[in-house]
Amino acid sequence: MSYGKPEVVSEDKQVVRKVSGAFGGTVSIERHLDATRKFEVSILCAPDRPISGINSYSTVGLWRTALEALPNHTPVRLEIVAAFPSDKEGFREILASAAFRIMRTRRHAAAGHVFADYVREWYPKSTVPHLFFTVPSTWEEDALDDMTMGNLELQFLQILPITQGEYEFLMEHGEDALEMRLIGAAVDFYDLKRKSAV
Repeated sequence: MSYGKPEVVSEDKQVVRKVSGAFGGTVSIERHLDATRKFEVSILCAPDRPISGINSYSTVGLWRTALEALPNHTPVRLEIVAAFPSDKEGFREILASAAFRIMRTRRHAAAGHVFADYVREWYPKSTVPHLFFTVPSTWEEDALDDMTMGNLELQFLQILPITQGEYEFLMEHGEDALEMRLIGAAVDFYDLKRKSAV
């Protein structure tokens, strides 16, 4: 992937302002290109947020991709957020890869969706190879609620690494049941070799 200064447009500035306010601290932004150099997204990083040793991340620019509308849903644009251990390399690339998949397919990702094996490429020994999409909950409540940019509705989704067992449980019992299991088990989502909650 290629890096450089990101292109800046007014909508990007609105996203950066929203995410920076939610994360706090000082942020940096890197531009990422996919292997074909056709797709581009910027990744914002707030180091040691929300706690020391954890970095908060967000895509900036995924909102430009018009997505297929989900049945009975108002069309929205997306940005993806996450928190990840600061001593682990490669998470910007994991986040960018997830964004590139959405850009290529134009398929809407929603809470409850999973991108399989996106962590495994960087961390083959990880017990949490899959990315689970959910409503942002790591930061202050409502800090990353939906926002309006002109005539666009923008939604933020958080990705959490989950185990194969949790993925299978999700497929059988649904998003709400999995989230209750994860909460009940007090899962440490920053531990890439944690035990499964199911």
